[in-house]
Amino acid sequence: MSRTAKDTILAWNPGSSQVAIFTSPDTQGATSSFKRTGLAANTSLGQLTKDQLRAQCFIDAMVLIVRDQCDPIAVHNALVQVQEYRQALPDSLQQSIGPQQLQQLRQQAQSQNGHYTGQSQPYQQSGQDQSFVRNQTQQGQSQQERA
Repeated sequence: MSRTAKDTILAWNPGSSQVAIFTSPDTQGATSSFKRTGLAANTSLGQLTKDQLRAQCFIDAMVLIVRDQCDPIAVHNALVQVQEYRQALPDSLQQSIGPQQLQQLRQQAQSQNGHYTGQSQPYQQSGQDQSFVRNQTQQGQSQQERA
């Protein structure tokens, strides 16, 4: 049986690869070693539509990766077990990512002139990344001034 967002607690420790999922409700205290929880731990989750649940899975993923500096692969590998997250993914990502698959994804990104660092615990933004963000921000401001 597949897990759904409504019956799954996402638990994590910021700044680490410690990301896991548990069945809701957590009557055994399995999430007690984690600092933060999401998905079914959110009491308003039951009121969301299927599309909103899919979006919430990705929102939670971004919170873990960006705000809490969790390992992106660990976040994906936990969430890929949740039906709503998996359904919204491209076919190539609908499974856990192990070291070999990660290497293949990196090679694909490089062959397509992409940039994928795959860094974790926490992700460290490179000077090149910072320059890109700064340039994009400046371009956006210039476009707004012209409008």
